[in-house]
Amino acid sequence: MKDRYRVELSLNIWCDSDEKAREIAEDICNEQREKYDNRCHILNIYDSPFGRLERGIRLYEWRA
Repeated sequence: MKDRYRVELSLNIWCDSDEKAREIAEDICNEQREKYDNRCHILNIYDSPFGRLERGIRLYEWRA
């Protein structure tokens, strides 16, 4: 039997709008689910301007 691991990833998505960032993130998750059946989902999306150290503004939060 294989062991299961929980992996949380963070990545930067460069685009022109909040909505487009969400669409790209959803596309990435859909591709992961189809390829690996791994229940990939978006936890949070933050506004994260380049050069800032603080976290940024939460734009999206996943709710179960």
